[in-house]
Amino acid sequence: MNFFTIPTLIFILMAVSSPIYSQFLSPEALSKTTVFRSIEEALASKETVYRINLSGRLDDVESLEQLTQFKSLQWLKLSDNNLSELPESICMLRNLEILDLDDNLLSSLPDNIGALHYLKKLSLNGNRLNKLPKSVSMLSKLEELDLSNNPMEELDAVFELLAKTPNLTKLYLNYRENGPSELPENIGGLKQIKLLDLNGHNLATLPDNIGFMENLEELNLSYGQRKLESLPKTIGLLNNLKVLKLNHNYLLSELPTSIGLLQSLEVLECHKCALSELPKSFYELYELQVADLSNNQLKSISTDIIDLDKMRILNLDKNDLSELPIAITNLKSLKSLQIKNNKFTESDLKKLKDQLFFVEVEF
Repeated sequence: MNFFTIPTLIFILMAVSSPIYSQFLSPEALSKTTVFRSIEEALASKETVYRINLSGRLDDVESLEQLTQFKSLQWLKLSDNNLSELPESICMLRNLEILDLDDNLLSSLPDNIGALHYLKKLSLNGNRLNKLPKSVSMLSKLEELDLSNNPMEELDAVFELLAKTPNLTKLYLNYRENGPSELPENIGGLKQIKLLDLNGHNLATLPDNIGFMENLEELNLSYGQRKLESLPKTIGLLNNLKVLKLNHNYLLSELPTSIGLLQSLEVLECHKCALSELPKSFYELYELQVADLSNNQLKSISTDIIDLDKMRILNLDKNDLSELPIAITNLKSLKSLQIKNNKFTESDLKKLKDQLFFVEVEF
């Protein structure tokens, strides 16, 4: 038989018996409410306090215990307070939807964080977290989670928990420096994620199982720390991917042939990579509207570009191009073409601009 400790039992009884104290305000109505900037100020209007911002203003951790008096609280910002721990009482804020704990010194979260059943957004950027408590899997309404700039040495366990949060669609794992050198294969279990932001990553490659993130719509791999050399072939399995950002990956010298399978892709950003050519399958991205291929080493563009008839913005600045196919003049959706710092002659540029009189050409 399992027995609860007295403190845990008391907490559970309080959480279960705590009612939903007030009707939730819609995001629009919430945005119009007063933002209280001290607990003392808020105590004068306890029943109508929906938002509290204590960012950089918290005098002591003990004062956080008073937050349980605000039964209507939906939005709480505690960033930049040098907090090394959170009191369990935070988990009694039953109406809380948004919790910002950025830029503190937290190495752990309360075990009962999962009691915040209405939490939709949790931001933990810039702390000292290595793992998350198991109760995170109970945050059934969580939609957005920012774990950026944390050590997170147990990412496989973290991903296992997050796979159980059915409404989580946005996951941020940005790094200023010293990010993980690899991602666990169980990232493929995050099938509900629509946005995965790995900006500033330290990865040399991606796990093959990333192709199983079947609902992924946006993947940001920009500003890699000079290690990413290639993408796995399984990237082509991301049938719903609309935005792929690969900017500032200086060793990325080619795109996989499978990239042509991304039939939902609308935006491709490869600014400041090391691409010397584009795979033939690039020209099969029939939904592509924006392509930033600037600051690479491209020497030619295929006549097959005529098939990309939804292209609106094409940036080819700072490559090794000396000519463009005449087919580019038949891109009916094209609004902006950037071709500065290439190897075109003046006469070539003038001729091209005359042919593309309906397009904003920058050269």
